[in-house]
Amino acid sequence: MTNQDDRDELLRRANYTYGCNGCVTIDKDGFLAVDTTGLGKDVIKATAYLTDAINSNDPSKLFSVQVTNNNPDVAFGDSQAGGAGVKLPGNNFKTSAVRIRLDFADDKWVSGDKKAKEAFVNLVFAHEVAHFYPKYITDPEDGRKRGPVVDRVNEIQQALGLPLRAEYSASKRGDYFVSVNFGEAKRDKAGNIVRKNGAIEVNKTNKLVTWIKKSVGGTGLN
Repeated sequence: MTNQDDRDELLRRANYTYGCNGCVTIDKDGFLAVDTTGLGKDVIKATAYLTDAINSNDPSKLFSVQVTNNNPDVAFGDSQAGGAGVKLPGNNFKTSAVRIRLDFADDKWVSGDKKAKEAFVNLVFAHEVAHFYPKYITDPEDGRKRGPVVDRVNEIQQALGLPLRAEYSASKRGDYFVSVNFGEAKRDKAGNIVRKNGAIEVNKTNKLVTWIKKSVGGTGLN
């Protein structure tokens, strides 16, 4: 990223994901780093995969993050293996990195519950990393189900006190709009979070994020 505004916005969203003000930084070579000192144990546990991905020195696990605005091919964010190169210190270059594209301009079309919207737009980066680290995870065939990527990101949202995503894909609302349902963790009579196969079970609520389909083109998070 050469645009300082884009870097600043990526940092803001990354720090939001950790619930911190400056624990995520970008060095002079453009590499992200995370310092989890002082973060709550629930946040540290939920973000462990993301922290490991960001701080990893494994050259086979590199990510190239590209910010693209109003890209008709990207809906909020997408990722692709081998889609970009990464310049390493010492002018070495790796071409088999995972490319993550983030379209910040799509956010202006999103409306709905304030906290659900915050969770939806600010955790796109965490969502895309979850597809590829530590191994590739596919989307669910039935978009009404959450799938392992959403389940993983829901752990972060739960740790931050945010609404949880109740399904993977956006659903059609009328002729022009699509929405994603959000909710809250199911709890048993003792107040404990209910899990199935290790993942938080979600009660749908009336919390929605909605956008005009024709205004957010491409594939990605919807």
